[in-house]
Amino acid sequence: MESYFSMMDANLLRQTLSNWIISCANELQPVFDYMKEELLRRNYIHADETYVKVIEENVKDSKSKRFMWLYRSGGIENHIILYDYQKTRSGSCAEEFL
Repeated sequence: MESYFSMMDANLLRQTLSNWIISCANELQPVFDYMKEELLRRNYIHADETYVKVIEENVKDSKSKRFMWLYRSGGIENHIILYDYQKTRSGSCAEEFL
C-alpha cells in the first residue's frame, strides 16, 4: 500500500497506514463475526490453507512461514468466504475456527 500511495504523490508514513488498517479491521470485525455465524449455519464448509512468507523482527530467521486459512461455504449461491491467519497448518486451527 505504501508504494501505491507513493505513486500518487501521497507520501504517508508507514505508521499512518498501519493505523488505518487496524482501525478498519476493528470497524469491520462485526461484519466478519456475522459472516462467520452465517458460514457455520451452512450444511458444509470447505477449508484449505496455504503458506505465506512473513518478515518478523527479533527472530533468528527473519523470514518465517505462516498460514492463511480459507473457509468457504458450499452450494452454488450466496457464497461466504472467510480468511484466517495462523502460525501453523495444524488441523486444530480449523477446529478452533469452526
